[in-house]
Amino acid sequence: MNASRENEAFNVSSYTLVDATVKYDLGRFGMPGSSVGLNINNLLDREYVASCYRDYACYWGSDRQVVATATFRF
Repeated sequence: MNASRENEAFNVSSYTLVDATVKYDLGRFGMPGSSVGLNINNLLDREYVASCYRDYACYWGSDRQVVATATFRF
């Protein structure tokens, strides 16, 4: 690679990601401090470039991820 090419800039398309979280407190059912939840990252399942080291070394971002959680206090 020649020296003039090393300093050239390159562009990556912009993007918008949507995440969502729903959480429910189980205290209403006699379980104070307990809850259940659902987290969704990249809700619309967009393809996007998460990072680039050089114009030839770019990395795709994560696909949609769904994570359920449950917290119980005794």
